[in-house]
Amino acid sequence: MSDRPIRAFSELRVGDVDVAGGKGANLGELTAAGLPVPPGFVITGQVFLDALDEAGVRQELRSLSTAVHADDPQDLGATAERMQHLV
Repeated sequence: MSDRPIRAFSELRVGDVDVAGGKGANLGELTAAGLPVPPGFVITGQVFLDALDEAGVRQELRSLSTAVHADDPQDLGATAERMQHLV
């Protein structure tokens, strides 16, 4: 089931963090508990990474994240803006 690119909240549980991320897995748990969660879905992490590869930006994002000076607010802001633009 984890090879499907889209997963409904109702299909997810806490064990699906590696597929759906923490938020998606937690929304699945809340849905299963019967709490009032609007119907929804997640696009799996692998599909997101595949899209970055297809767009040719994954390596640039990786390079930007390792080169940023986190203690420099201007560099951090500029790098974050560049990364957002790429995504």
